Amino acid sequence: MITRMDIHLKFIHSIGLSDGHISQYRDDVNKISAETVTPRLSDGFSFGKPSTTYYIDNDDREFKDIDSLIEAYNELYKYSEDNPEMEVVYVKTIRKRRNQS
Repeated sequence: MITRMDIHLKFIHSIGLSDGHISQYRDDVNKISAETVTPRLSDGFSFGKPSTTYYIDNDDREFKDIDSLIEAYNELYKYSEDNPEMEVVYVKTIRKRRNQS
């Protein structure tokens, strides 16, 4: 299972076109990618509101927000053995007790 804190998308590359701009991002650990499309406005110089689409490797669905991506990812990889590259690690913390005075 992953949370927002587990997703680390890194910039891969971008392409500037006459009608907009496309940037691609990738998280190789979780096998997630994202693509941001920013349209160019009719004046030819300004840009409109960007839209980001998220993808999970080997899944045909497209996700328009990060929360639906996380929900689908956690359903897809419900058990750790479903994703052999991910490992669940439990950490035991030992600390000195505080005095109760």
